[in-house]
Amino acid sequence: MIRVKASVEKFQTFLGEHPKAKTVIKGFGYLFSERMLKFFIGFFVHAMVARHLGPEHFGKLSYIIKTVNIFYTFSLFGVDEIIMRELMGTTYERNDILKTVFRIRIIMALVGFLFLGAFLLLAQEGDSKFTLLTYIYGLNVFLQAFNLFELSFQAKLSFKPLFWANNISYIFSSGLRVLGVFLKSTVSFFLSTYIIGEIILKLLVQRQMGFSFLQGKYNKEFAEQLIKASYPYFLSAFVVLLDQRLSFVFIERFRTPGELGNYSVAVTLVDLWLFLPTAVTASVFPTIITAFNGHKEQYSIRIQYLADILVWLGIAFFIGVFLSADLVIHLLYGSRYEEAPEALWLYALTTVPVFFNLARLKWLSLEKNLNDWLWFSAFCLALNFVGHYYLVPNYGIRGAILSFLLSQFIGNFVMSVFSKNIRHSMLIFLKTLIFPLRLVKVLR
Repeated sequence: MIRVKASVEKFQTFLGEHPKAKTVIKGFGYLFSERMLKFFIGFFVHAMVARHLGPEHFGKLSYIIKTVNIFYTFSLFGVDEIIMRELMGTTYERNDILKTVFRIRIIMALVGFLFLGAFLLLAQEGDSKFTLLTYIYGLNVFLQAFNLFELSFQAKLSFKPLFWANNISYIFSSGLRVLGVFLKSTVSFFLSTYIIGEIILKLLVQRQMGFSFLQGKYNKEFAEQLIKASYPYFLSAFVVLLDQRLSFVFIERFRTPGELGNYSVAVTLVDLWLFLPTAVTASVFPTIITAFNGHKEQYSIRIQYLADILVWLGIAFFIGVFLSADLVIHLLYGSRYEEAPEALWLYALTTVPVFFNLARLKWLSLEKNLNDWLWFSAFCLALNFVGHYYLVPNYGIRGAILSFLLSQFIGNFVMSVFSKNIRHSMLIFLKTLIFPLRLVKVLR
């Protein structure tokens, strides 16, 4: 008891001496609370929608959402870390930065929507209503450009306004989905609830921020710098997202709609947990940027700790899912989703490389070595495509997940030979494996 009290007092003293740490912890608290609320609401609402629609129709709903998500990368053009760094600095006016980036993102959103249309012309067959719904939901690509204004709050470590805006919009749209279940609504209604939620969120953030599009001016110099620095990130982000969603395209094409529905349940349940690495990274990264600008030793330590936390979050998550997959699926989703338990724990394995890649991408973006990340991502995508082509038609969900894991393993091994940055990031990963030993040493 005395030891616990002494530890608490030591922690309080630390917070008093490091006000920035107190702000980070407070910000993480807001983000974690928001994500936990979304998790619990989404967990049960998602199950209600899946049970109502059944595997075949739920698979179509998920396919539309995940396909459009790939093209969000266009409307999110511009490295968030670079934008936040400029918002925290004094080189350019804040309103000039926001207006410049917003104009770039709207133009890129239009390009993304056109690419989505081209993809649908090539990939879709037969069901014209299904294609039309994808086009309509694809308008959501333009709404993602407004995510820019959330960065202004994150740069100031002001998470409270985002907490309320995100929760209000999510609760409202989730309520609409519950209503849709009771009204026995179709796929089109549930798609509309996601768009309504996005519109409400953007309006609330805009109101909290008080930014007017009449303020500021387009800064050509900053735009050129941002485009030059961001295009490798944009290409790699598009490639990574396509790599992760490739399974939906192949399962939809080569397997049954019911199998796509089972796989969709597994992917959506795992995606619900992505709030953990996202919240940790969003809370900690402003301090990493600060260390990068003047404290290189602290910078390296913080990058390693970020990687440690994310990798072990992935490992712990997989263990938890492996032990509970059967119970969760049968209790919440019913007997129609008989393939989902195995798909769930297998897909949970992918969180380890995905969570680590989040830390690696943040590190490479700060170091301005995104070209290495682009080549790595493209190589993994090529491997994954070949793996899907040979494995999915014969092995379905198992083949899709195995293909992704093999592409990550082979990609890291091969690219470590040719890229010193990828090689260095693998050393960071290997150090994460002994994180428990290092933690015990520190606690002693």
